[in-house]
Order: sequence, then structure tokens, then C-alpha cells
Amino acid sequence: MDTDDDTSDIRHILLTYWPDVFESSSSDVSVIKLISKPESLHKRWQICLPPTTTSYILKQLTHGQNLEYELNYLADFHKYLDTSSLQVPHPIALSSSQALFIEYNHHFYWLYEYINGNIQKVDFDEQQMLALATCLSKYHHFLITHNPPLHTKENSHRVARLLDELRTSMAMIRLKKQQQQQQQQQSETTEIDIVEEYVFDCYPQLSKIIKDILKKKGATATAIKAYPIHGDIRPTNVIWDDNKNIIGLLDFENVDENECYTLWRDLAICSLTFCCSDDDQSQSNINKIQILINEYLKLVFIGLPIPWLTKNEFANSILDEMIMCSIEDYLFLYWQYKNNESENFQGLDEMKLYYKRSIWHYENISKFY
Repeated sequence: MDTDDDTSDIRHILLTYWPDVFESSSSDVSVIKLISKPESLHKRWQICLPPTTTSYILKQLTHGQNLEYELNYLADFHKYLDTSSLQVPHPIALSSSQALFIEYNHHFYWLYEYINGNIQKVDFDEQQMLALATCLSKYHHFLITHNPPLHTKENSHRVARLLDELRTSMAMIRLKKQQQQQQQQQSETTEIDIVEEYVFDCYPQLSKIIKDILKKKGATATAIKAYPIHGDIRPTNVIWDDNKNIIGLLDFENVDENECYTLWRDLAICSLTFCCSDDDQSQSNINKIQILINEYLKLVFIGLPIPWLTKNEFANSILDEMIMCSIEDYLFLYWQYKNNESENFQGLDEMKLYYKRSIWHYENISKFY
């Protein structure tokens, strides 16, 4: 619940920096603090303007690092979409200038109009897969055609670094095992670490998978373009209308010009989160992924030179990324555990899910095309 001081501060910010939006209805403005995730560093307030249905979101951040780039990126994408039914949070410039955010009491604030619609977390049908493909193709077309160019060269060392990370974890576990074996009365003085035992058992297969992907990438001589990509188009961030059309994307400002990824990594994350099997979260619905990729490829390169990848190579790259993303999530949880972040550790069951997911996609890659 907001305190009176909190609400007073928010009203002061709105009337001081965005008077052209709020001054005429200042007495009727309703300020509602929205619930954030426990680990979130951001706060949000919904600003309602009765009797109209219009409302806004005021977002607070603890730092302004990269914020100017993020909000200009959002503004560019909003302008690109123009009359499209798809919306992203559009930063509203300050009344007194063209600035997109303000600093107030050691925090940073920006404002956008609320996007009203539905959030759906599971059970996406064919129509929604087609809508997702359309949404992704628009976004990626924006990235490809942006002037000045946004792309850079793909980080070719990413796969090798992942293998090094896996090897490092294994070396630490082996050293610990050796130290335990040297202790007297080991069974009485040392508890078995079931997380590390699990990582130890998974290492051979994960190492083999990463080496295979690294070998395939090594055989590719063509430079691959990478872009500053949002990378979080997942069910909780997608807004639908009642006719199963995507009308909005949330938290879309989280981009970094120094963190660039390929288009198929973005497709991989979407596929993993929107195309899970109804029976087993470690598996994907092959038919849904085929619908998504086929429709995407029909739309994204309209009016553009066709990239060097064939359809099968493109699909293979997406599936490799699905495997890589699963292994990255697996290792992220392990290091979270190792660094004594037990309060944030999501548990061994989550690690098992990501391991099984990487294995299943590796073993079934040929079924997708």
C-alpha cells in the first residue's frame, strides 16, 4: 500500500514534469501502486484519469544507466509501427522539453500510456502462433532496416565460453571430491551435495552437446549479424486482444547496445516459452514451432535480400539456440547456488528441467524440419 507521502510525491512528479497530460484533471487523478516481482529494482504506478478509460504507467528505476538508449529505441520502434495494432510502451516526452525521463530524489522516472489487454500464460493455438510470427517479423524487420544500422557481428566466442564455464564448474566439483576423499571418517563429517553430484553426472552429455554445436559453428565462415534485442518476448510480456491478436509488448525497454544477439536466438526463446508440450515442459510441440518458423520466414524478409541461410539451416540455428539457452539457464542456476544465493535458488527440479530440455531438443532436432 502506498503511503500518503508516496502518493503526494507521485502527484508532484506528474504535475511538474507532465502538466499537459495531467493538469486539467489533477483533482481526479487516481494513483495505484502496482505489484512488482520481489527481486525487481523497478516500481510502477498506474495513473487513472476518470471519467475517461485512459490511464498511464509511471515507472521508477534506481539508476539511469543505458536508459536514454533504451527509451530512444522504444520511441524508434513505436514510430516504425506507426498505424500498426501492435504497441510497445511509448515514452511520453516531458512537457518542457523533448527529454524522455527525469531524475528526482535519486531515482529515474518515465511515463507511458497503459496498454489494455489480456495476458495468457499457456495453451497457445495455431492462430496465436501465426500472430506471434507476425509480431516477431515486424520487430526483426525493424532491426534489420533501422537507419543508422543497429547490427554488429555475432559474438563467436559465446559457445566456447559456455563450454569453459561448464568445465570450470566440473573442475571445482572434482577438486572438492578429492578433498573429501582425503578426509578421515568422510561419511561422518561430510554431507553429500546433491546439486553438485547432479552437475557431475550431467557433465559428459552437456559437454558433448556444446562441442557438437561449436563444431557446426566453426564450419560456418560467413559473418553473422547480431542486434540489440529485447530477448524477453515470453507469455507474461505479451498482451492479447479478445480475437487472439497481439496488441502489445511489455517491459520492452530492456535492451543494451553492447549486448547483441542473433535473430534466431530471439526466436529460440519464444519457441521455448510459447511452444512447450502440454504433457512435458522439457519438450516442445513440434507442430507449433513449425507453424511459427514457417510463417515468420514468409514475412520477415519481404522486400529485403534473402540471407545466406537456407530454411533448414535457419531452423537448425534456432534449435541450436534452444539447446544453448537451456544450458545457459541450467548453469545460471548452478552458479546461483554456488555463490550462496540460496534465497534466490530456484531448486534442483528447475535444473533438471533445463537439463532434460537441452537433451530432448538435441536428440529430436531432425524432427523439426
